[in-house]
Amino acid sequence: MIADRKIIQWHRGENNSVVMDGANFVIECRGTTDWARRAAIVKRTRELVDAHPRYATTIFDYDSTIYDIIISVKAELIQAVVVTFLCMTIISAVSIPEFFGSSLASISMLSTSACMLGFLSLWGCGLDPIVMINVLMAIGFSVDFSAHICYHHHVARKTELWEGKKERLIQILQAVGRPMIEASLSTIICMLPLFLVDIYVITSFAKTVCLVASIGLLHGLILIPLILTMVPAKYC
Repeated sequence: MIADRKIIQWHRGENNSVVMDGANFVIECRGTTDWARRAAIVKRTRELVDAHPRYATTIFDYDSTIYDIIISVKAELIQAVVVTFLCMTIISAVSIPEFFGSSLASISMLSTSACMLGFLSLWGCGLDPIVMINVLMAIGFSVDFSAHICYHHHVARKTELWEGKKERLIQILQAVGRPMIEASLSTIICMLPLFLVDIYVITSFAKTVCLVASIGLLHGLILIPLILTMVPAKYC
């Protein structure tokens, strides 16, 4: 091995001693096929190398570009979600010119996104660039369910079409409840064939769309009307 200068670089020192200038090590990890786990191993290895700078060690991996993306996706996702949330909040405020209604729609959107991320993790989807793109797309979908209810409630309250909060909510759910259910069910049904395709990109997209459709519907038909019922009339 010492004779192979590609593995160990050395030279002769004083008294004909061998002085090692550098060495190459090959590290293999078996039984780990998940990209996220492999990226975590690379990250820990880099941290170990950085903790001992006196050895002047460098790490090379053919898939380092992919690992860098996976490692940085968490911070990038947080930034992207914050920016998207702010944009959706501004749009909600413009569409629903009422502080409580627009705030409720924005909080519902944030809650839907958080629940969706949690269920995606339980469903076997890691935090990778593919999931990041799907989540950002789904945030735009999630605002529809809450915005419909909050906007109709604002219009009904402003125009005083129906007296009493419960009567307003009953009329609103009768008007938009069925279309919301049909939209969610049709979306989920359209996504079902994609689960038969054994490709991660396609299945993760189908999972994201199904989750945002079901969780968004739950927020729009149950949670938001429940909150509107509990809040005093002077605020909403």
